[in-house]
Amino acid sequence: MNSSTIDQDKLQALVKDSLDLIAASLNNPELTLLDRVTVALKVLEMAGVYSQQIVESNHRLEALQPDIIQSTMPRLMIPPKFVQIDNFLSAEAHQTVLEISRNHQSEFFEAGIFNQAPDYRKSLVLLLKDLPDFYEMMRLKVLEFRPNVLEELGLSNFLVSFVEMQITAHNDGGFYKIHSDADPNKAINRVLSYVYYFYQEPRAFYGGELRLYETHLIGDESTIQENFMMIQPRNNSIVFFDSRCKHEILPVSCPSGDFAHSRFTVNGWVRR
Repeated sequence: MNSSTIDQDKLQALVKDSLDLIAASLNNPELTLLDRVTVALKVLEMAGVYSQQIVESNHRLEALQPDIIQSTMPRLMIPPKFVQIDNFLSAEAHQTVLEISRNHQSEFFEAGIFNQAPDYRKSLVLLLKDLPDFYEMMRLKVLEFRPNVLEELGLSNFLVSFVEMQITAHNDGGFYKIHSDADPNKAINRVLSYVYYFYQEPRAFYGGELRLYETHLIGDESTIQENFMMIQPRNNSIVFFDSRCKHEILPVSCPSGDFAHSRFTVNGWVRR
C-alpha cells in the first residue's frame, strides 16, 4: 500500500469523523447546535476536502437548518394571568362613559385588524382623540394602577411612551377570534393590555367572555396551549394582562339589537 493510498484513507476517515461529529452535535447540550455544526464544517474546510462527502454534508446541514434555527431562537411561555379590579370608576364616571357611548353612536365605525382576515372580528369602535377630557381621566387611572399590576403579572417596569385608548361596542353576534395585541410587525411595543367593562343595568346581553390563553413564544411566532382562563365582563371592572398573551372575545348575544344594550369596553394598550 503506497503513501497516497494511506493519505486517502486518512482523509476518508477525517471526513467520516467530521460527519459523525455533525450528527452527534444534535444530541450534545454543551454548545448551541449552530456552533457545533459550524465547528464540524470548519474541520472539513481546514483539511482541504472537496469531495462528494462535503457536498452531502452541506445537503444534510441545509436540511437541518430549520431545526437548528428553531432550536436557537428565544423561547418564552406567557401564562394566562390577569388582574381584574372591580368598581374601577366612580358611579358618576361610569354613567358619564355610558352617556358618551350613546351620544356618539353615529361616530362608531367597523373595527379592523392588522392582517385584514375576513370574518375575524365583529365590533364597532370609537376613537377618543376628540374627547380629550375623558381620555386624560382614563389615562391617569390606568397609569395609577400600572405599577401594582405589573408586579402582580410578573412584568418589569418600563418607561411609557403612549397609552392607546378606544371605546368598543359588541352587539348581537359580536366577537373577536384568537389574536395577540403585540403584533411583531406593527405593535411590538405594546406591553400591557387593559379592558374596562361598562354597560347599562339590567344587563341586556350575555356571552362576550374574554378567554385568555397560555401562549408560547418562539422568536416572533406564538402558539396557544390548552390552558386558558375565562374572564367575565363584570360591569365597572377593568382587566389587565400581558399584551403578548393570545386571547379572544367569545360571541355576544344581544336579543334586542339595541346599540344602547351593547357590551361596551374602554380598551387599549400601554406602550413602552
